Amino acid sequence: MNCEIPGPLRKPEVRKILKAIKEGEVTEFKPSLSYERGVFYPKIDKILPDSNLDYGFLEDLERYGILRKEFYDAIVTCPSCGSHRLILKLRCPSCGSTRLNKGSMIEHFRCGYVDLEDRFLKGGNLVCPKCGKELRMLGVDYRRPGVFFKCGSCGSITAIPDQEYVCSDCEKKFDLEELSIKEMFTFKVEPNRKSLIEMWSIDFGELAEVLVKAGYIVKYPATLKGASGVEHDFEFALLNPETPNNVEYVIDVELEENEINEVKVLSFFAKAFDVKAKRKILVAIPRLNQRAREMAKNYKITVLENLSPKDIPSAVLEAIKKKTYLL
Repeated sequence: MNCEIPGPLRKPEVRKILKAIKEGEVTEFKPSLSYERGVFYPKIDKILPDSNLDYGFLEDLERYGILRKEFYDAIVTCPSCGSHRLILKLRCPSCGSTRLNKGSMIEHFRCGYVDLEDRFLKGGNLVCPKCGKELRMLGVDYRRPGVFFKCGSCGSITAIPDQEYVCSDCEKKFDLEELSIKEMFTFKVEPNRKSLIEMWSIDFGELAEVLVKAGYIVKYPATLKGASGVEHDFEFALLNPETPNNVEYVIDVELEENEINEVKVLSFFAKAFDVKAKRKILVAIPRLNQRAREMAKNYKITVLENLSPKDIPSAVLEAIKKKTYLL
């Protein structure tokens, strides 16, 4: 099983979420809804109170098997801009007017007159406005078909008025057939993925702070453009503070269920060579196989093996200390 840390999960904010999952602070992320924010996840906001991180990373965690997605609810949204801030208008199907009155409908059996209840009320009694007869007994003198809408412009009566939606953000108008539906999901932690969560939640935050204080320019996670023009992702990159275009270190973490082969070493070396990295550190969990270890030695790659996830940051720091003047 390939346990390599996927690119979308390398962000420090996502690592904090994974760390909270690992430490048992959260077992599920349930959505909430507000007019101002739309769909949001309170537990994520609690873990990352000052972050503008898009909730799309939850889909990434679901795709990689960390979370399980379950339907929670659905809301209607604007088909043009996706906003949830919609205003509903009801219109008369006959003339299009929004001047509608809603009420309980009454039908007088004797003369057949039909109108809203308030038209029948007279002195606390029900009196037919057409024939003047008092309506005494429900089911004998009259019936109540239900709640209806009466147009104040043309007088038409309908049980189902036309619906028009107006987006408060882009002001687009649309009908029921055009609106979009956005599903809301609860994301639940998969308990059988705890070992993978532990490996993917390696927190380099404190290490980054130490290296910044030492004078390095720290990229974490790092995306560097090589001489070939191709962009390469690294777990970590340290740039020379005096010549920022010079890459002092690139660090990557390779995670596998079993020993890591030479293909991973070659891939790391190729990336490091393209960005002209001066030094290279490869963390191999659990370890490299013999051929991969020999290849790493030939390529002058510092290899850190057989480490628990929590020990990786300190091991990387020690490896850097041995070869740098800044620490």
